[in-house]
Amino acid sequence: MIKIIWSKDELSTLEKQLHNNQVNYVVSNQLDDLPEHMVGIEIDDQKVDDLKKVIELIEYEKMQMFFPTVDGFVQLYISNIYYIEAFGEDIVCHMKQLNKQHIKKPLYQLEVLLKPYHFVRISKSFIVNLRSIKYIKVGLNAKLHLTLYNHDQLEVTRSFVKAFKKQLNL
Repeated sequence: MIKIIWSKDELSTLEKQLHNNQVNYVVSNQLDDLPEHMVGIEIDDQKVDDLKKVIELIEYEKMQMFFPTVDGFVQLYISNIYYIEAFGEDIVCHMKQLNKQHIKKPLYQLEVLLKPYHFVRISKSFIVNLRSIKYIKVGLNAKLHLTLYNHDQLEVTRSFVKAFKKQLNL
């Protein structure tokens, strides 16, 4: 067994992700010298794919990046970003808890920077976090309509549909 030590406060978020990714695991409070606020997550060491998923999920949940703003730099959790929208020179990061953050970096640079974290360009003005998509609906003219977990709706324009589907293995 492989044991990962994790915060009890953050366990529910991680467990939801583990369940969604069909990872077999056991949560234990019985590990030696384990602080009260921590739990152990045990994974069969023969299930390498499950272990890789857990490590990827943990990395994603904890990944932070500094983004330039008008006043300096802001540090954001990647997992809190639903999507990024461009209005000409203004770039707005739409985040959980209805927060918006204005950043000063071109969309094409953000696209490259965030691609390893499951972000994909869906139009000239939008980059979306694939993990924030709740529902995908096929629209007219080969477009796709996305509904996000925050209930926002975005459109994948025709010129970006092929790359979007490839990213999702559709």
